[in-house]
Amino acid sequence: YNRESSGDLQLGAGDTAGHVVIKSSGEVGIGTSTPAKALQVKTDTNGDGVNIQRNSTTEGHYGQLSFSISTNDTYTTPNTWIRSVRGSSYSNNFMTFGTGGNTGTERMRIDSSGNIGIGTTTPSHPLEVFSSGTTQAKFTRDLTTDVGLTIGNDSSGVVFGTVGVHHFQFYANGGKRLNVSGTGAITFNNAYTFPTSDGSAGQ
Repeated sequence: YNRESSGDLQLGAGDTAGHVVIKSSGEVGIGTSTPAKALQVKTDTNGDGVNIQRNSTTEGHYGQLSFSISTNDTYTTPNTWIRSVRGSSYSNNFMTFGTGGNTGTERMRIDSSGNIGIGTTTPSHPLEVFSSGTTQAKFTRDLTTDVGLTIGNDSSGVVFGTVGVHHFQFYANGGKRLNVSGTGAITFNNAYTFPTSDGSAGQ
């Protein structure tokens, strides 16, 4: 090791100093002598960096990257985490993301085939969302005007709806083919509207 006049501590191997640098202010750098964060890893090779390995081949075992927002340094059960979970084989490993409660609950997973599941642990499509509520997804373009789309369900079936008092529009081949206004009037091909303001067919 080498203690610099600046107060920094350098650790190295093979007669090379500076593999690990501990700044006098406490930041630790690996591959860099000027870490800007509590721990900074710098590499010049694709694939290098940080590897978290769980020493196991048992299905269901996992490596974990945890996040804890607490003043308790001995708190060992963070409730926000990312896990790499061993599947039935190494090629079937998958990732899970957890939040909430005292120890975290899985909220999303990416399986070995790349399918993403939110609210489900067995996604069978590129994106699968499950919720026991009446709205499964909301897409909003502008939080100020609240323009958006909701996808959900009620007792009679699937529900598509607009967020706020806005038109619901359908496009095909680059053109608007169907418009449902906030009051329920339906316009086809920007030409025919039913009902009109007087209640007639409008044709």
